[in-house]
Amino acid sequence: MTRIYPLIICGGNGTRLWPISRSQSPKQFQRVGDATSPTFFQMAIQRHSVPGYEMPWVISSIRHRATVTAQLAEIGRDARILLEPMGRNTGPAVLAAALTLIQSDPDGVLVVVPADHVIEGDINATILSMAPAAAAGHIVTFGIKPRYAETGFGYITDAG
Repeated sequence: MTRIYPLIICGGNGTRLWPISRSQSPKQFQRVGDATSPTFFQMAIQRHSVPGYEMPWVISSIRHRATVTAQLAEIGRDARILLEPMGRNTGPAVLAAALTLIQSDPDGVLVVVPADHVIEGDINATILSMAPAAAAGHIVTFGIKPRYAETGFGYITDAG
């Protein structure tokens, strides 16, 4: 059986939800609703703490270490935490996690998920159904149908 490790990406500079979020308390650590609701980060951890997944991995900035550990404790969850000394964007963060995982579980599969999204529906069924393709060495991507073209995100085309 394929072991799937959710990699929760929670770097970020806190600029997208300004003025609520700031560099010391970026979007992913903000509550989604009222004062009793979970944060975006906590929702991501809970979403992928279900059967079919190994313990989540979290990659974040070293400056957010205390926030990450406090928010994990608040929801009673544990995670493997990787801390970046400085942000270098998503690609290097994923590479660092992949290189770390391959040392302990060469057959493990990373599912890379952002810590600052609200996702409705059963995304886990979709992710888990792709595990055989990922275990076979394929890169699997998924997303939502865009509402408009956004060149800042790039494009994926089917070259098949």
